[in-house]
Amino acid sequence: MAKAAIAKQVAALKPLAKRLEAMNAEHHAANEKKWAALVSTYETMDPRSAARIFDGLDPEVVLNVLQRMNSRKSAPILAAMTPEKAQMVTEKLAGISQPSIEAQPAASLLPDGAP
Repeated sequence: MAKAAIAKQVAALKPLAKRLEAMNAEHHAANEKKWAALVSTYETMDPRSAARIFDGLDPEVVLNVLQRMNSRKSAPILAAMTPEKAQMVTEKLAGISQPSIEAQPAASLLPDGAP
């Protein structure tokens, strides 16, 4: 009897789950449409003007825009940004947060005084 009650509850929740999935998909599509509009705006701007704006924006916003841009359009913008901001955004684009142990020279991993 408990199995039947659980099955009934699961069946009742399935339409709700489908509705939530549809709402999530709609939200995602609307969000992507907004990003696409921003990308289009920045792709048509003069790279130096876009870089000045990017220099003042939150790095996550810049990252989201640059990830969606054509690299031929984003490269001149990155080149015109301040070196510090361009470095930060480039590291985020590459997924780099800190140098990994593998990236460090082996000698730097040895204790002081080790051969």
